[in-house]
Amino acid sequence: MHCKKMNSNKGYVAADAVLGIAIFIILSTLSILLLINIYNTNLSMHRVAMATNYAVEILENAKLLDYTDSNLQEGKYEGKSLLGVNLSDNYTAKLNIKDYNKIEGNENKENVIKILELDIEYQDGELTKNIKINTLKLNNKI
Repeated sequence: MHCKKMNSNKGYVAADAVLGIAIFIILSTLSILLLINIYNTNLSMHRVAMATNYAVEILENAKLLDYTDSNLQEGKYEGKSLLGVNLSDNYTAKLNIKDYNKIEGNENKENVIKILELDIEYQDGELTKNIKINTLKLNNKI
């Protein structure tokens, strides 16, 4: 008697096709999530770079002004436009200028240093983030 041989290698069965499609869907989903994460990170880094550029530009403009300029008087300044720098909609600048000789313990010092504290706030998705930079403005005319 001859036994009839079964042909098991004659094609794909439904289980193979379902497994292949499931693996494809999982890998596609992971790839899409990775691309979305890369896009969001890139967008966030762009916002940080813009805020930093605004801060540097504002502080450089402040350093170009004369020490006695009315734009460098002690006080707090806030807005979308500061020292000739216009910020885009998602950014706000806050500049706090202090005379060094008006800080407690320094009252007897000469008025030759201003402390500039700059805070740039911006929206990153639903979060409000900020960059803070401090610098000094010296009176070079002494």
